[in-house]
Amino acid sequence: MIDKTFLENVILDENDEKNAEIFLRSKGFVKHSLIKNYLLSRSDTNTVEYTAIATTYRYDKRVRNILFKYISYLEEFYRGKILDLYYYNTDQTFWTSKVKYWLGKYENDLDRALEKIEFSELINQIKKIKELSSEVFPKIPHLNDNLSALIDLRNAVMHNKLLILFNDYKICFDENGLDSATLTSNIKNLVAFLPSGPKEKCIKEINDCAIDRNENNDTKWNLPQFVVVKI
Repeated sequence: MIDKTFLENVILDENDEKNAEIFLRSKGFVKHSLIKNYLLSRSDTNTVEYTAIATTYRYDKRVRNILFKYISYLEEFYRGKILDLYYYNTDQTFWTSKVKYWLGKYENDLDRALEKIEFSELINQIKKIKELSSEVFPKIPHLNDNLSALIDLRNAVMHNKLLILFNDYKICFDENGLDSATLTSNIKNLVAFLPSGPKEKCIKEINDCAIDRNENNDTKWNLPQFVVVKI
């Protein structure tokens, strides 16, 4: 049975009741209540359709899945670059203390050492390899700020935060030096770090998240336009 508190101010068509009960029980009332309250705060009325809540949840999940895919790609890309250059030549002075520790632990197996460090440490390691950082990092204003924002976005995605409700995005800068701390600006910041090819695919896939792909018996796709991220 659907929580009565959740149903306050919610317009729920009787045809959606069964789907709503299954979906809310599997995904949780609290998350959906948070989305409900967010949509109500942007509404001209004191009601919100259940279909808008469900669609917003599904849309947020789509965006998270795309970001997970391309952040994972970026991690593999960075590790691969380091491995290709130094897998057979680990006697270097620029290793961070954590990489150095794991190299000692794994008898100079750089692959295993890099797998043990977090994304933030991987970024720090690339910073210390000047010729590599100049190759893989975009030439943009405020690079360190944008790297910090990228790390925080990565953590939000990996911890399955609801991105439309996340309030701790860091400030990042566009190519003109203008700053912003929104979901859209942080996704654009991620895109700036992707190499050509994955960059264009990521943009398309993020923009396509708003498309109605409903199948028979799916709850109606009803996505509020103010939620949509356009890259």
